[in-house]
Amino acid sequence: MVLSISKKIFQSKEVSIFFDKESPSKTLKIIIKKDQFPLAIKRNKAKRWVKEVFKKNKLGPGFLVVLRSGFLEKGFGYMDEGVSSVLQRFKKTDY
Repeated sequence: MVLSISKKIFQSKEVSIFFDKESPSKTLKIIIKKDQFPLAIKRNKAKRWVKEVFKKNKLGPGFLVVLRSGFLEKGFGYMDEGVSSVLQRFKKTDY
């Protein structure tokens, strides 16, 4: 097992986004703790929001997204506008 260090792109109280250029599995990874989102409906909703934003920005492989409580209360606009702007700036850099 090879450990690699991920680059932190964005962090707030509700969400953290990391990028690992050398990730062995090139997929979008979303981590949601069951104790913070006890209902599967809410976990799935949060995952859909994240996937939609990454799809909209044409990003995905190599990213790790960690969601914490309070994410759904912020609303989709928070993820779509606030995080999208950070992802667009990161996309312009040579990753």
